[in-house]
Amino acid sequence: MNNVHTDIIKTSIKNKVFRTGTLDGLKIVAIDGVELFESAKKCCENCLSRTHKNGVTHYFHRTVVCVTVGSDSHIILGQEMLEPKKDGSKKDEGEITGGKRLIKNLYKQYHHFADIIVADALYCKSTWIKEVLSIGMDAVVRVKDERLNIVKDALALFKCKEADESWTVKKKNNNYTIIKAWDEDHFEMPASDIKVRFIKFVEQIHTGDSVEIKEAWIITTDKFTSVKSLWLIMHKRWDIENNAFHQLKTEWHLIRNFRKKRMLQIDIIEDIRDERFIIEDSWDNPLFVKT
Repeated sequence: MNNVHTDIIKTSIKNKVFRTGTLDGLKIVAIDGVELFESAKKCCENCLSRTHKNGVTHYFHRTVVCVTVGSDSHIILGQEMLEPKKDGSKKDEGEITGGKRLIKNLYKQYHHFADIIVADALYCKSTWIKEVLSIGMDAVVRVKDERLNIVKDALALFKCKEADESWTVKKKNNNYTIIKAWDEDHFEMPASDIKVRFIKFVEQIHTGDSVEIKEAWIITTDKFTSVKSLWLIMHKRWDIENNAFHQLKTEWHLIRNFRKKRMLQIDIIEDIRDERFIIEDSWDNPLFVKT
């Protein structure tokens, strides 16, 4: 199964599927952690575990996934299962270590698989950004923690200046959004010599007669991509929560509530086993023509 997936990705790269990028001429991928299975009764040697307040231990599997952002369809380039002996069960411990392994493995397999790797606020750490830079790519990371010095410094600076750019995005039924962006370079990440670009976006969302204000912050090592493209990257990254990551969190989480769905667990396992054999033994894939 893994070999089939690897061959599909290599063929996509060979056929230059991403030659014009996935968004504004750039190859963008997103990293995120996904919990697949969870049970208070069943476990295996590869399960992670957590104990709830009621004293009951729950066992689960979590993986870190890399998926393309921008163009449809969203292609999953790879995934890395978290392991109890290597990774902590806590989300902020295990996911980043798994993410580092994942991008290293993808680089070994496909070399320059992306121009920019985008991640959520969990990855707002200098250790993660160093890892991305080490494989010759740029990082875009969402920022949410107001307590960080880098956030305090940037917001204090932005209070003293007008927005660097402003534009309007039109939507259906005469709805529209006005975006303002404050953009400043050379902010230093904590406990490192890494300099990043900090951007604040303020969105004024007009829907009929109502107006909603939203604010978002990102940091990036990319010094050249326009703020409009970075805003689009940020939005496209969170758009895929509704398909690629959401699908993994729901459809691949099927064993969690199989009894409520009136499904037998043995039937699910048998179906997965049968599908695996069909793919491995007799799948006629038109992408790979045997000569």
